[in-house]
Amino acid sequence: MKMKSRHERKALDWHLGDIEQKCGFTGGKYTDVNMLFALIVAGVISAGFFIGICHVPQAVRETKYLAMILARGWTPYVMVFLLVLALVILFVKWRKLAFQRRAAKIELVPPGLGFSLTTETAQDVLAKLNEQVDDPKRFVLLNRIERALLNLRNVGNVSDVSEMLRAQAENDESHSDSSYGLLSGIV
Repeated sequence: MKMKSRHERKALDWHLGDIEQKCGFTGGKYTDVNMLFALIVAGVISAGFFIGICHVPQAVRETKYLAMILARGWTPYVMVFLLVLALVILFVKWRKLAFQRRAAKIELVPPGLGFSLTTETAQDVLAKLNEQVDDPKRFVLLNRIERALLNLRNVGNVSDVSEMLRAQAENDESHSDSSYGLLSGIV
C-alpha cells in the first residue's frame, strides 16, 4: 500500500490554496490577514506609486492632484500607505473568502435520503473529510463540522453537540467581526 505524504494534493488543500501560504507567509486563521504580509505588500505598492510619480514629466507632477500629494509634507505619504494597506487587506480577505467558499462544495455524506448521521457513521464522515481536506481547522465550515462529528462520536448526545455548535458559531462570528478592526481604524 502506498503511503500518503502530508502535502498530497487533496480536493481542498489549504497549504496550496491560501494566498499568503502561496507567497511564503503563514496564513491567518479563516479569513484573517497576516499583517506582516499586508504591510510588506502595501509598502512595495506605495513605494512603487511614489517612485512612479517621480518619473513622470515635471508638467504632470505640477498638476493639481499630484502637487497636493508631493507638496504637503509627510501626511499624504501616510494616507496613501494606509489606503493601499486597506485595499491589500480587503483583497486578501476577498481571496481567502473565495477559498473558504470552496469548503461548502465538499461532499461528505452519500447523496440521497437514506443517510442518517449516528455515532457510527460520524467516524465514516470524519474519514471522508480528512481524505478530501488537508487541514479542516483552517476552514470555518469544516472546522465546525469536524468538531460536531468528533463530539457526536465521543459524547453521542445530539443536544450537547447542538449546544457546542451554537457556542462555536458565536465564537466564529466574534472572530470575524474583530478581524475588521484595523480596517475600521484606518477608515
